[in-house]
Amino acid sequence: QGELMVGGFAFTPAQDLVLCTDRGVYYLARQTPSDGFDLQMLYDIDLPPEVRFNDITTDPEGRIFAGTLTPQRKHGILYRLEQGKDPAILLQDVGTSNGMTFSLDLRFFYHTDSHVRTITRYDYDRASGHIENPHIIYRAREEDGKPDGITLDSEGFIWVACWRGRQIIR
Repeated sequence: QGELMVGGFAFTPAQDLVLCTDRGVYYLARQTPSDGFDLQMLYDIDLPPEVRFNDITTDPEGRIFAGTLTPQRKHGILYRLEQGKDPAILLQDVGTSNGMTFSLDLRFFYHTDSHVRTITRYDYDRASGHIENPHIIYRAREEDGKPDGITLDSEGFIWVACWRGRQIIR
């Protein structure tokens, strides 16, 4: 297979790994080190040269939401990957797909585009995994740095790490 650049990974219920890489999405079966590794292609997504997956998250139904990063920081894609289905394109023309999470009540999906310094909230349908109705909830000033990884606390507040901003904002 050669070396893969992993942008994000998720654990399966059996504690195996799904790897989102610069050459597609792979399943890595957990085996003992003496057995080596069993790497299998899950999704042969034809990524152009120098394009790779950058960040991912999973929803409660086991779907993977995986965003790509391009050298030009435009034309990135957010995919939804679901077992037994072809990859679905949810967003296009993303600058730098980064931090993603779901609201505590699972009504909303949050997505960070670091290139344009925004966090956008989408209505989220748990049954289908569909997102719609974008609403920018945070736009960073240049001096704040670029919003990157995000998480939610137990009160439902978003925490964002700011790349080159040397801060974490709630």
